[in-house]
Amino acid sequence: MTLVSSGTYREQYATDYKYILDINSLNDFNKVMEYDHTASSFKNNHRANENFINSNCIMLDFDNGALSVDDFSKEYKDIEWYLATSKSHNKEKNGKTEPRYHIYLPIPLVDDYEKYSLMIISAQEYFKTTDTACKNPSRFFNGNKEADKITKYNNGKCILYFIKDIYNQLKENKQKEETKNNENIFINISGQWKNYINTVLINEDISVGNRNNVLTRIAGLCKKHNFSIDALYYANTFIGLGDREFNNIVKLFNKR
Repeated sequence: MTLVSSGTYREQYATDYKYILDINSLNDFNKVMEYDHTASSFKNNHRANENFINSNCIMLDFDNGALSVDDFSKEYKDIEWYLATSKSHNKEKNGKTEPRYHIYLPIPLVDDYEKYSLMIISAQEYFKTTDTACKNPSRFFNGNKEADKITKYNNGKCILYFIKDIYNQLKENKQKEETKNNENIFINISGQWKNYINTVLINEDISVGNRNNVLTRIAGLCKKHNFSIDALYYANTFIGLGDREFNNIVKLFNKR
C-alpha cells in the first residue's frame, strides 16, 4: 500500500503532494499518519481529480454513528485494513462525542479514474457508516499528532473480494444511465426528435377536448429527453392547440 504526503500538518489548501511512502508495516503507517496525506498519485504532484495517476488504497472516513474501534475490529476481522483515529476521536464535536477514525484498504494498483471512484463508492456502501462526501480520488486526510491516537493493522482478504457484487451492480447501473443519456443526446442533436414526436403522435388521440392533455404529456417527454422548445412547436403543428393554451404549456416547459 502506498500513501502520498504533502509533508504539511492540517493544511487544508495544500496541493503539492510529492512524498510517496510505501506502507509495509504498522511502523511505516504510524509515521505517515502524522502528516496530511492522500491515497493517490498525481501528475506534477498537484493534488486534483483531473491529475489522478493511480492508487492502491481506498481511504474511508468514519465519523457519524461509527462502531467503536474494538467493535469495528471484531466486525471486519476478515478484511485487510489499517486504522487510525482522527484528532476528534471520542471527543466532543458538533455536539456529539463518538468514535471517529480513518480506514485504509489496500488494493491492487488502479490507474483508471472512473473505476477507482466506483471502488470507493462501493466500499462506502459496504461499510454503511462512512462519510460519503469522501469519495473523490483527490481526497486527503489530515495528519494526527495527538499522543492518544490509536493505529491498528488487521491482516485479511482484500476489500475487493467483499465489494465485488456491489461494484458490479453500480457499474451496471452507471452503464445503463450512460446509455440512456447517450440515446437522448443522439435523438436531440441528430434531429431525430422529429421522428420521435411523430411516433408518439401516432398513438395519441388528438381530437378536440383531448389536445391539451396530449401536448402536456409530450412537453413532459421533451423535458425528459432534453429536447429544445422546437420539438414542442413541431408537435403542436399536428395537434393545433390554441395560442392561449399552448403558451401556458410553453411557460411550464421553460421552468425546467
